[in-house]
Amino acid sequence: MTNGILFNTEKGSRVIDEEFMVPEFIGKVTLNPAPHISGLFTSGDVGAKPYYTNSHQVTSMPDSGGRAVMTFWRYPDANGEDIWFYPTFSVDTPGNGSMSGMNIYRRSAGVLPTLPIGYCFAIGRAIASPNTFGMRSWDAAGKLIFDSGNLSLKIESFLSISFGYQISDYVIPAASSAAILLPDAYQLSDVSVGDAPGYPGSGNSQFYENRGGVRRNGATFSTAMANVAAYYFRGAEYDRDTSSHSGNTSDLSMPIINASLYD
Repeated sequence: MTNGILFNTEKGSRVIDEEFMVPEFIGKVTLNPAPHISGLFTSGDVGAKPYYTNSHQVTSMPDSGGRAVMTFWRYPDANGEDIWFYPTFSVDTPGNGSMSGMNIYRRSAGVLPTLPIGYCFAIGRAIASPNTFGMRSWDAAGKLIFDSGNLSLKIESFLSISFGYQISDYVIPAASSAAILLPDAYQLSDVSVGDAPGYPGSGNSQFYENRGGVRRNGATFSTAMANVAAYYFRGAEYDRDTSSHSGNTSDLSMPIINASLYD
């Protein structure tokens, strides 16, 4: 097998030495309107109340042929509501027991009437289309990595974003047709806030969970670290002062596609 792109034409075939991999569009997914998990995750004297959580799983994933899948999400207009969306998986590997979905954080417990729609792209080798006219490309190991008969990922643009505890706004042209791959960012914090009265070393503490969410109002996309869980632990057996993070929170690249190409 030869590296490069194979052109099949009425006059024969030829190979051009050029390697690349283009993710293939394999289908759209919708979210189950019934939340898989829901609740207000808080207790004790924690100050400001966190957002209410509704976690929706996708109804089913399209067949990826065993390949990992990344999902771009198209978001409904928030219409000015204080609400945040957080994809549970941007990239999912079949067989790992997980199910892609969306956490929706809002100030009320109600389920949204319009939910985000996911656009799924398989990552890795290509699966040959039935077309006999077009272009194909193989890698050095002879694996098919591109077939023009498949609908492939086309990135419209990249947006540099950041997550903070203050809201950041970004304008995207044709936002109503935009689907995005949101970078992951979350923080867990478990901090000692002093001893219980009369019990030295009892280690009262507060636990917070914050997620990097996105929302859309018209052509404006906004990001922020939303507080989604808060607990006050009274009289714990030891002092806590730990925190953990996932992902960076600044200067992140958010790829954008025109979802109407895949509708």
